[in-house]
Amino acid sequence: MSTAETFALLEAAQSGDEEAGERVLRENTGLIWSVVRRYNGRGVETEDLYQLGCIGFLKAVKGFDLTYGTQFSTYAVPKIAGEIRRFLRDDGAIKVSRTLRERSQSIYSAREKLRDLTKGFTQTASTEATASNYDAARIAILKDYHSAVKAAKSDALVIFEHFCEKKEEQELAAEGIYLWRNMNNAYCQSAMGWKENSGFDGLYESTPSWVGFMESHDEERMGYKQTQWGNGVLQTDLPTRIRQLAANAAFFFTVPGPKMIWQFGELGYDFSINSNETGTAVSEEYRTSRKPIRWDYYENATRKELFEIYSQLIDLRNEKPSLFEGNATLTWRAGASDWDQGRSLYLSGITGEAIAVVGNFSNTDADVTFPGPIGEWRNYFTGQNETVTEKVTVPANHFILYTRF
Repeated sequence: MSTAETFALLEAAQSGDEEAGERVLRENTGLIWSVVRRYNGRGVETEDLYQLGCIGFLKAVKGFDLTYGTQFSTYAVPKIAGEIRRFLRDDGAIKVSRTLRERSQSIYSAREKLRDLTKGFTQTASTEATASNYDAARIAILKDYHSAVKAAKSDALVIFEHFCEKKEEQELAAEGIYLWRNMNNAYCQSAMGWKENSGFDGLYESTPSWVGFMESHDEERMGYKQTQWGNGVLQTDLPTRIRQLAANAAFFFTVPGPKMIWQFGELGYDFSINSNETGTAVSEEYRTSRKPIRWDYYENATRKELFEIYSQLIDLRNEKPSLFEGNATLTWRAGASDWDQGRSLYLSGITGEAIAVVGNFSNTDADVTFPGPIGEWRNYFTGQNETVTEKVTVPANHFILYTRF
């Protein structure tokens, strides 16, 4: 079942549709069993554990925020496990004092949070809805940890998966701490050819401490979404999909600040995050399964073109580090409202070096306003000098990158 179908059922179930609730439960039995198996051998019948898991799952259905932007399974698994742990804690064969149980559970819960987000370092009682609120005490703790790491190894890089209020992240960034910046949804939307929610502008911060990513271990693949929900030819034609992914890359690597790429993204990997190991089935029960390893993609000429574009864009960053480490000036038009007119980016350094990118993510050719000074520029990928005017014709699903240095 697709993410869209799952969300539709969840919305109906939260509105009181019992049939929808029963169906989403049936569709996720594999997910529930995957959690239940962790608790076998604890003196409780497996079927009883499964019933507890179903109770936790239904609580997840009721409490899941459809607007939060995360996978339902990511939210559901802790709910399922929590219901089972609560039963084992309160009704297991071995009884301990309530104080000790609560202390143990508190330690366990804190450990679970720390495995995921550094927001778990809060010393304030909070819920999922309030845990991201600004917390000065948490900031002080994390700064102290960062100082201890740097004292032990001065060139260490500390990266937090934090996802808290912007003010809090900015204070941590000012301390030299790196933070993840999840741009998966926007880049997936543009990869599929849909302008809604496709703005890239959230990627950039003037302090280069946010590690941006288009894909990760916990997010769906752009290439897979293209094959399922792409706009027109983007769903059916591999070369067009690859060109669109290349345009994504051009508006990703040319933005200052550190970046992360994920396994085979440079080849347009198009198996779902919920794929089984052979790639023959897609279900949330396979979310943590091994994924198909496609070294053969390197032998596909179309996919290899994307690999080469990734390589050359990374080379550009390495050749001109001053443009990407915080001293350069970035102006760009890459929001959802810029879709129809074409997107553009202009990056200029303090020594006069500059790059300009124009991109067309639509399925028809477009004349895009050039973002830099008109005149002589070098086409980075062809190596040819070109006289650039106010408008640049960019073919559908293409980009052009110019340099001046």
